[in-house]
Amino acid sequence: MEIGGRIKLVWFSLGIFLLFQFAQAFDKTDPTDNVNLSPIWAWRSAYYCTNRTAPSHCSPKGQLTFSGIVDVPANETGEYCSSGCSAHALDVLKCIYLCKEDFWFHNNATVHVLNTAIIEGCKKNNTGTLL
Repeated sequence: MEIGGRIKLVWFSLGIFLLFQFAQAFDKTDPTDNVNLSPIWAWRSAYYCTNRTAPSHCSPKGQLTFSGIVDVPANETGEYCSSGCSAHALDVLKCIYLCKEDFWFHNNATVHVLNTAIIEGCKKNNTGTLL
């Protein structure tokens, strides 16, 4: 191999090394930090948003999943709204919205619809009316 070929090989190797030094892995703990260049990555980030751990006292039925159903019985809405469970669901919705604005759940609800339902349901509950 001649000197010119070796120099090209050294520069190519250096370029690959620098590329790997500055490459960032997919962040599963904070999906909003991921750059969503394709719809597949945006859906994947939204999936990791739903995997955020809810407070231990929150009922699994009241946690937000891809179904789009937050199943809180009428007699538990006060506790759901005041104990941080609704705040967790709203945080998950915000994360999903920041990752994929046009996200829709399996029941065809959008982030905006669920966000409004949780906020309005908690407001009505605080005035004495049940969800």
